[in-house]
Amino acid sequence: MKITIDVNLGGYAFIFDRDAYKLMKDYLDEIAARLPDDEKEIAVDVEQRIADILRDRMPISQQVVDISIVRKAMDTIGKPEEFGSPKPGLGALASSFKNRTPRKIYRDKSRAMIGGVCAGIAEYFNIDVTIVRLIALLILLVFGTGILVYIILWIIIPRKPLMYDYLKNKSNGQVV
Repeated sequence: MKITIDVNLGGYAFIFDRDAYKLMKDYLDEIAARLPDDEKEIAVDVEQRIADILRDRMPISQQVVDISIVRKAMDTIGKPEEFGSPKPGLGALASSFKNRTPRKIYRDKSRAMIGGVCAGIAEYFNIDVTIVRLIALLILLVFGTGILVYIILWIIIPRKPLMYDYLKNKSNGQVV
């Protein structure tokens, strides 16, 4: 199961899977970062052309734009380097950091076995909660300090707000 995102691209509505959306957004941001300020209409034209390509290349039976279709459209349009060199101080690296919100760690009571610490750590590092629980058990058995560390983390790490998951899904991965 994949998360999908509704996107208006070139005046047309598309449904992108999350990976395809990220790739397309990074590609368009990179092109926009390379264009002079007085030629922003080129970015609009590129977006319109990509929308036309997606409409032509989407199989009738497929409803969601996936990463393979985005790559085909990018191959047709060309590499961002063909649109010029990046402006000083901008580019893919700078544009990728400007919209990021800092990640926060929370105790996840919805997947908790005791206090939600392991579930929160697993969510923060985007790994399976079972792995974190096994590591915690290993620390407990080998070092014997696992219970004390767990209790301290239980006190320090705040509980996840009730609306956190809803807001995270609503904003496509970033908490609003």
